[in-house]
Amino acid sequence: MAELNAVSETALITLKARVIEAEKPAPLLHDPMGREIMDKLSSLVSTGTQKRVLEKKLKSSLISYLALRARKYDDYTRTFLKENPGGWVVSLGSGFDTRYWRISEKPWKYIEIDLPEVIVVKRKVLGTDPEYEMIGCSVLDDDWIEQVSGRQKQNVLFLAEGLLMYLREADAIGLIKKLAGTFSASQLVFEIIHRKYTKGFRKKLVESKIKGASGT
Repeated sequence: MAELNAVSETALITLKARVIEAEKPAPLLHDPMGREIMDKLSSLVSTGTQKRVLEKKLKSSLISYLALRARKYDDYTRTFLKENPGGWVVSLGSGFDTRYWRISEKPWKYIEIDLPEVIVVKRKVLGTDPEYEMIGCSVLDDDWIEQVSGRQKQNVLFLAEGLLMYLREADAIGLIKKLAGTFSASQLVFEIIHRKYTKGFRKKLVESKIKGASGT
């Protein structure tokens, strides 16, 4: 399956970490759909970096961090939907996220945005759902904003889990401004890191630690 070769390692590592945590005796979060996706992906690859990522052992610290982050974003989503019945949820750079299946409070529409090669693979392993939609494009493209705002311009929760720190500063700020200028009564959830960890030696140090924790 050639499309899988273009899927980012980060998306696979994040998925694997959630699945490992969910199968512990006392897990930080439950993710049955994550296991289903990982099993299907494992059957689709036989060689290459993606195969090595799926087979490598992850450090417990990385597993806990990614699971706790996912759980926190789940909590934000549940709170938003309780306070805004019928609200929409848009997950930016979603990778192989399975939040739609982890929350019981269903939104009127749940949309995931990611690069076309990621969405192609995810559609093949998940199929379709009337309330669950995937749009294949860069989060920096205006196309998805036009598609969403053409149907819903308020009461939208935007989730940027593990995303903005990978964008250039100008692009991240530009994206936030576009959302603020297009949607009303909506929210954006994202995490930030200190500027010093995005440059020079500290950036390389962080990258090396992530690679070490993921076994790559």
